[in-house]
Amino acid sequence: DGGWGYYDFGNSLKRPSGDISTTFSTAAALVALREARRIDLPIHDHNIQIALDYLERLRVPNGAYFYSTGHKYSPMWDPNLPRGSLGRSQGGDNALFTWDRTITTDTLKKQLDYFFKDHVFIEMGRSREYPHEAWYATAPYYYYYGHYYASRNVLALPEDIRAGYSDKLAKLVVAGQYDDGSFWDYPLYGYTKAYGTGYGVMILSNLKKAARTSP
Repeated sequence: DGGWGYYDFGNSLKRPSGDISTTFSTAAALVALREARRIDLPIHDHNIQIALDYLERLRVPNGAYFYSTGHKYSPMWDPNLPRGSLGRSQGGDNALFTWDRTITTDTLKKQLDYFFKDHVFIEMGRSREYPHEAWYATAPYYYYYGHYYASRNVLALPEDIRAGYSDKLAKLVVAGQYDDGSFWDYPLYGYTKAYGTGYGVMILSNLKKAARTSP
């Protein structure tokens, strides 16, 4: 179907079946491949185009993204609603914008406004023990994922509004920093704080850059 996945719900195989592509895995891959293209690594156009087509197919007009291909048959299921997609939507929008497909700066601004307005619905999932136990089936690991791509979207905004959005997002992220200086959103194996803090640093670095490049 053109996307990338990370998990195989129906099979326990040494090699994943590849049957479950997810929009957030695909978005992350596309953003990384855009950086690879920027430094002239050989990236096949066909792979990029079918992945972008996949993301566009699974993007809902209200700004949400279906979790995976099969979810298009359950459009009103909690994770596929705008509040359930809150963290994933930022990544999808950034991937499409980065590759000059569908998303404009006006769309990024609108989606960031919605992200701030309903932020409580991603915040309530942060640092919970089990995935998808929060309202709208929000998983803890969407938290810093979503904020990272939100910070990239802030960088893409027009200069005259960039600083305000940067400050607003930075305050939300810093509020979640722990006393030992770490950031984390999900107790994942042994690298809970390592990956979370990495995200935190990248987010704040992007927002610092956004603030500096504003008039």
